[in-house]
Amino acid sequence: MSGILSPTINKSSLVLLALCVLVLTAGRFSSFSVESGEQELDLGTGVTTMPRGGVLVDNKNNLRLEGSYIQFKQEEFIRARNATLRGSEGTFYASSLEYVFHGEQLKLSGVRYSSSNVRGLSSASGLGLLAESVVVLKGNVRSQDPQLEANTLVIDTARSQALVLGSFSYRDSQSSFRGQREDSTLLIDFRGSRTTATTKVPADVLSRLRSYASKL
Repeated sequence: MSGILSPTINKSSLVLLALCVLVLTAGRFSSFSVESGEQELDLGTGVTTMPRGGVLVDNKNNLRLEGSYIQFKQEEFIRARNATLRGSEGTFYASSLEYVFHGEQLKLSGVRYSSSNVRGLSSASGLGLLAESVVVLKGNVRSQDPQLEANTLVIDTARSQALVLGSFSYRDSQSSFRGQREDSTLLIDFRGSRTTATTKVPADVLSRLRSYASKL
Protein backbone atom coordinates (compact mmCIF):
# COMPACT_ATOMS: atom_id res chain seq x y z
CA MET A 1 0.00 0.00 0.00
CA SER A 2 1.27 3.49 -0.79
CA GLY A 3 -0.05 6.97 -0.23
CA ILE A 4 -0.92 8.87 2.91
CA LEU A 5 -1.47 7.54 6.39
CA SER A 6 -4.24 8.98 8.53
CA PRO A 7 -3.71 11.17 11.65
CA THR A 8 -4.24 8.06 13.82
CA ILE A 9 -0.57 7.26 13.27
CA ASN A 10 0.39 10.22 15.49
CA LYS A 11 0.99 8.01 18.53
CA SER A 12 3.37 5.86 16.51
CA SER A 13 5.20 8.94 15.29
CA LEU A 14 5.59 10.18 18.86
CA VAL A 15 7.09 6.83 19.78
CA LEU A 16 9.82 7.30 17.18
CA LEU A 17 10.43 10.84 18.36
CA ALA A 18 10.61 9.70 21.99
CA LEU A 19 13.34 7.27 21.01
CA CYS A 20 15.31 10.07 19.39
CA VAL A 21 14.82 12.40 22.34
CA LEU A 22 16.60 9.88 24.56
CA VAL A 23 19.48 9.42 22.14
CA LEU A 24 19.88 13.07 21.17
CA THR A 25 19.39 14.75 24.56
CA ALA A 26 19.69 12.28 27.40
CA GLY A 27 22.24 10.41 25.29
CA ARG A 28 24.48 13.47 25.18
CA PHE A 29 27.05 13.35 27.96
CA SER A 30 28.37 16.69 29.20
CA SER A 31 30.33 15.70 32.29
CA PHE A 32 30.10 12.57 34.40
CA SER A 33 31.33 11.02 37.60
CA VAL A 34 31.93 7.46 38.77
CA GLU A 35 29.22 6.32 41.17
CA SER A 36 30.60 2.84 41.75
CA GLY A 37 33.20 0.43 40.39
CA GLU A 38 36.90 -0.27 40.76
CA GLN A 39 39.05 2.01 38.58
CA GLU A 40 42.43 1.46 36.96
CA LEU A 41 44.05 4.63 35.55
CA ASP A 42 46.75 4.44 32.88
CA LEU A 43 48.86 7.51 33.61
CA GLY A 44 50.48 7.32 30.17
CA THR A 45 47.27 7.47 28.17
CA GLY A 46 44.87 8.99 30.68
CA VAL A 47 42.44 6.12 30.06
CA THR A 48 40.51 4.72 33.01
CA THR A 49 39.35 1.11 32.90
CA MET A 50 36.71 -0.48 35.11
CA PRO A 51 37.39 -4.17 34.34
CA ARG A 52 34.59 -5.49 36.54
CA GLY A 53 32.15 -2.82 35.50
CA GLY A 54 30.45 -0.06 37.40
CA VAL A 55 28.20 2.97 37.09
CA LEU A 56 28.75 6.41 35.55
CA VAL A 57 26.31 9.26 36.19
CA ASP A 58 25.69 12.57 34.47
CA ASN A 59 23.42 14.54 36.78
CA LYS A 60 23.10 17.50 34.41
CA ASN A 61 21.45 15.34 31.74
CA ASN A 62 19.81 12.90 34.16
CA LEU A 63 21.84 10.02 32.72
CA ARG A 64 22.94 6.76 34.33
CA LEU A 65 25.20 4.27 32.54
CA GLU A 66 25.79 0.79 33.93
CA GLY A 67 28.10 -1.74 32.31
CA SER A 68 29.87 -5.03 33.00
CA TYR A 69 33.04 -3.39 31.58
CA ILE A 70 33.65 0.34 31.20
CA GLN A 71 36.55 2.31 29.78
CA PHE A 72 36.68 6.08 29.47
CA LYS A 73 38.80 9.18 29.02
CA GLN A 74 37.39 12.50 30.15
CA GLU A 75 36.20 14.69 27.24
CA GLU A 76 37.19 12.01 24.70
CA PHE A 77 35.20 8.77 24.91
CA ILE A 78 33.19 6.30 26.97
CA ARG A 79 32.99 2.60 26.08
CA ALA A 80 30.90 -0.04 27.81
CA ARG A 81 29.86 -3.66 27.41
CA ASN A 82 26.51 -5.12 28.42
CA ALA A 83 25.42 -1.54 28.92
CA THR A 84 22.24 -0.08 30.34
CA LEU A 85 21.73 3.61 29.55
CA ARG A 86 18.89 5.16 31.53
CA GLY A 87 17.43 8.57 30.77
CA SER A 88 14.29 10.47 31.64
CA GLU A 89 12.45 9.22 28.50
CA GLY A 90 13.36 5.53 28.63
CA THR A 91 16.13 2.96 28.76
CA PHE A 92 18.57 1.58 26.21
CA TYR A 93 20.19 -1.83 26.54
CA ALA A 94 23.18 -2.61 24.34
CA SER A 95 25.74 -5.37 24.13
CA SER A 96 28.27 -2.63 23.41
CA LEU A 97 28.20 1.17 23.58
CA GLU A 98 30.66 3.87 22.60
CA TYR A 99 30.18 7.60 23.06
CA VAL A 100 32.69 9.87 21.30
CA PHE A 101 32.74 13.43 22.65
CA HIS A 102 34.30 14.96 19.52
CA GLY A 103 31.48 14.99 16.98
CA GLU A 104 29.00 13.80 19.60
CA GLN A 105 28.42 10.29 18.28
CA LEU A 106 26.76 7.43 20.16
CA LYS A 107 27.38 3.96 18.68
CA LEU A 108 25.40 0.94 19.86
CA SER A 109 25.24 -2.76 19.00
CA GLY A 110 22.68 -5.30 20.09
CA VAL A 111 20.19 -2.50 20.78
CA ARG A 112 16.96 -2.79 22.79
CA TYR A 113 14.84 0.13 23.93
CA SER A 114 11.94 0.37 26.35
CA SER A 115 9.72 3.18 27.65
CA SER A 116 6.13 3.78 28.69
CA ASN A 117 5.25 4.47 25.03
CA VAL A 118 7.02 1.74 23.08
CA ARG A 119 7.40 -2.02 23.46
CA GLY A 120 9.87 -4.40 21.91
CA LEU A 121 11.99 -1.99 19.88
CA SER A 122 15.30 -3.54 18.89
CA SER A 123 17.96 -3.51 16.18
CA ALA A 124 21.35 -5.05 15.49
CA SER A 125 23.09 -1.68 15.63
CA GLY A 126 22.41 2.00 16.17
CA LEU A 127 24.12 5.35 15.64
CA GLY A 128 23.17 8.67 17.20
CA LEU A 129 24.64 11.64 15.32
CA LEU A 130 23.83 14.03 18.12
CA ALA A 131 25.11 17.26 16.59
CA GLU A 132 23.03 16.59 13.47
CA SER A 133 19.89 15.44 15.32
CA VAL A 134 19.82 12.13 13.45
CA VAL A 135 19.44 8.54 14.67
CA VAL A 136 20.12 5.48 12.48
CA LEU A 137 18.93 1.98 13.38
CA LYS A 138 20.06 -0.86 11.15
CA GLY A 139 19.69 -4.64 10.97
CA ASN A 140 16.53 -6.47 12.05
CA VAL A 141 14.78 -3.32 13.24
CA ARG A 142 11.73 -4.50 15.18
CA SER A 143 8.96 -2.90 17.21
CA GLN A 144 5.89 -4.53 18.75
CA ASP A 145 3.83 -1.34 19.13
CA PRO A 146 3.58 -0.03 16.48
CA GLN A 147 4.30 -3.23 14.52
CA LEU A 148 7.42 -2.53 12.49
CA GLU A 149 9.91 -4.78 10.74
CA ALA A 150 12.62 -3.10 8.69
CA ASN A 151 16.23 -3.24 7.57
CA THR A 152 17.05 0.40 8.19
CA LEU A 153 15.37 3.33 9.91
CA VAL A 154 16.73 6.89 9.74
CA ILE A 155 15.07 9.51 11.99
CA ASP A 156 15.74 13.23 11.55
CA THR A 157 14.27 15.10 14.52
CA ALA A 158 15.35 18.51 13.23
CA ARG A 159 13.04 18.11 10.22
CA SER A 160 10.54 15.77 11.94
CA GLN A 161 10.95 13.01 9.36
CA ALA A 162 11.75 9.29 9.41
CA LEU A 163 12.83 7.17 6.45
CA VAL A 164 12.48 3.39 6.24
CA LEU A 165 14.87 1.77 3.75
CA GLY A 166 14.79 -1.74 2.27
CA SER A 167 12.14 -4.41 2.72
CA PHE A 168 9.74 -3.54 5.54
CA SER A 169 6.30 -3.98 7.00
CA TYR A 170 4.41 -1.44 9.07
CA ARG A 171 1.04 -1.74 10.78
CA ASP A 172 -0.93 0.28 13.29
CA SER A 173 -4.60 0.10 14.27
CA GLN A 174 -5.76 1.80 11.05
CA SER A 175 -3.20 1.34 8.28
CA SER A 176 -0.51 -0.94 6.92
CA PHE A 177 2.39 -0.53 4.51
CA ARG A 178 4.68 -3.16 3.04
CA GLY A 179 7.79 -3.00 0.86
CA GLN A 180 9.34 -6.21 -0.46
CA ARG A 181 12.35 -4.94 -2.41
CA GLU A 182 15.82 -3.86 -1.37
CA ASP A 183 15.10 -0.39 -2.73
CA SER A 184 11.70 -0.03 -1.02
CA THR A 185 11.21 3.19 0.96
CA LEU A 186 8.66 4.74 3.32
CA LEU A 187 8.78 8.34 4.50
CA ILE A 188 6.97 9.38 7.68
CA ASP A 189 6.53 13.12 8.19
CA PHE A 190 5.68 14.45 11.67
CA ARG A 191 5.42 18.15 10.80
CA GLY A 192 2.27 20.02 11.66
CA SER A 193 -0.82 18.61 13.33
CA ARG A 194 -1.28 15.85 10.73
CA THR A 195 1.28 13.06 10.40
CA THR A 196 1.60 11.55 6.93
CA ALA A 197 3.50 8.70 5.32
CA THR A 198 4.19 7.83 1.72
CA THR A 199 6.19 5.38 -0.35
CA LYS A 200 6.75 8.15 -2.92
CA VAL A 201 9.76 9.82 -1.31
CA PRO A 202 11.00 13.11 -2.87
CA ALA A 203 14.42 12.63 -4.46
CA ASP A 204 16.14 15.30 -2.36
CA VAL A 205 14.80 13.88 0.90
CA LEU A 206 15.74 10.34 -0.09
CA SER A 207 19.28 11.41 -0.99
CA ARG A 208 19.76 13.36 2.25
CA LEU A 209 18.48 10.71 4.63
CA ARG A 210 19.97 7.76 2.77
CA SER A 211 23.41 9.37 3.15
CA TYR A 212 23.06 9.02 6.93
CA ALA A 213 22.24 5.32 6.63
CA SER A 214 25.61 4.73 4.98
CA LYS A 215 27.40 6.03 8.10
CA LEU A 216 26.44 2.89 10.01
